[in-house]
Amino acid sequence: MLIDDNCQDTKNKLRVNAMKLVIVPDSFKGTMTSTEVCETIRDAALTVVPTADIVCLPMADGGEGTTDALLCVFGGERLYVTTTDPLGRPINTYIGISQHSGVRTAFIETAAAAGLNLVCGCLDAGAASTYGMGRLISAALDAGCTNIIIGLGGSATTDGGVGCCAALGARFTDESGHEIPLCGNGLASLRHIDLSGLDPRLKTASLTCMCDVTNPLFGENGAAYVYSPQKGANPNQVRLLDAGLRNYASVIKCELGIDVSDMPGGGAAGGLGCGLSVLLEASLKPGTDLILDAVGYESIISDADLIITGEGQADSQSACGKLPYGVARRSGGKPVVLICGAVQKGCEALYDCGITAIFATNPRCQSYEEACRDCQENLRFTALNVMSLFTQIKPT
Repeated sequence: MLIDDNCQDTKNKLRVNAMKLVIVPDSFKGTMTSTEVCETIRDAALTVVPTADIVCLPMADGGEGTTDALLCVFGGERLYVTTTDPLGRPINTYIGISQHSGVRTAFIETAAAAGLNLVCGCLDAGAASTYGMGRLISAALDAGCTNIIIGLGGSATTDGGVGCCAALGARFTDESGHEIPLCGNGLASLRHIDLSGLDPRLKTASLTCMCDVTNPLFGENGAAYVYSPQKGANPNQVRLLDAGLRNYASVIKCELGIDVSDMPGGGAAGGLGCGLSVLLEASLKPGTDLILDAVGYESIISDADLIITGEGQADSQSACGKLPYGVARRSGGKPVVLICGAVQKGCEALYDCGITAIFATNPRCQSYEEACRDCQENLRFTALNVMSLFTQIKPT
């Protein structure tokens, strides 16, 4: 059919109908998984552009939803495990198991055994422990996994990973040789680290941590000052936890000869990044890049018209390596819209990282409880507005 160049309405309709949208969100912690976020945005997009070509890539940066996101990418199945939550209470959770070319890989997320989602209503940053994480790693080894990918994010802990490593055979003792409490509160009394009892299977296993933050172990940008307030720590507890992490670093340097003071990502998951890297010889890698590489992201977006990413809250930490930052950085100048549950001061730094626009989902003043209740409806409403706007301004 010949098209009259002067018929702008016809041209616009053809442009919109040929639209390709790529949806690459993180989970909205505590409310929606990344898969649910994808489905909600996709539904809204098809309401505006019924013939749009839509690619959904549910993602995770190491926090809640990481295991399912990795299983979605690599294939595999869930392995259910009994372990303990951050406060030592027994829980049933799962890890992911995938096998390719004879290699068994485990996917483990910190949120599954040490997550904030497990201690709602009883936050205690000082008492929370990663011990349950160690039991998940042990379960992966029992399942014959020699490649273990661990998502660092969404933790309720500030223990430097001592709980996790203790569950795998490490000993952390005070001046008298007694084991310290395996939590942030115990780090101040730490004097000795003994790794001789570590599970020998760790020597032949490869551990990779998905770490999308660069915060150091301690200091004003460290695990305690940046993250422990959201885990229930008051200002005095923040100072005590930071002092404990400083002592932990000092003992590591004295006993193991390793200086962790400036380790990028050492403060991830309450210092679990440092503990796994130093004590278990795990490598820290940007989780976003790991998944984007696996799916061939650049190829997928090569002909995309719009990319929509998302996370629960956009704030000053979002530009420090979290998923929206990673997506925008690799999007080749294409328009990238961030939809988030809440916007906080400092999120404007994302504009310098390649984010085109930021939209919060709350259309009216709501309490946190109301926002959680209406999260899917609010997300859909926001996505409808984004799509309606974009279809009007999309260039020819």
